[in-house]
Amino acid sequence: MRKIGPIIDLTALAEPALAADLATIDWSKVPVANVTLFYTGQSSYEWLRTSDHRGSNSVLDGGSCTTCHRGRQKALGCKILRNG
Repeated sequence: MRKIGPIIDLTALAEPALAADLATIDWSKVPVANVTLFYTGQSSYEWLRTSDHRGSNSVLDGGSCTTCHRGRQKALGCKILRNG
């Protein structure tokens, strides 16, 4: 019978590194970043792959929504909200 050595739970060692005490963070030293979020709406994956969607070739080649829509997030977001 083959013996298996001791199993070490490495997740216990990583826990302190993963959890930060929020009270000890100096938030004034954290750099500010403005990020435009991209909300893709409620399009089905099937529709994204049809000729009705101008970016279907990109989707079929493995591209994401931001492949075609990068830089247009704000305008598209406003359009989605307007047409809701």
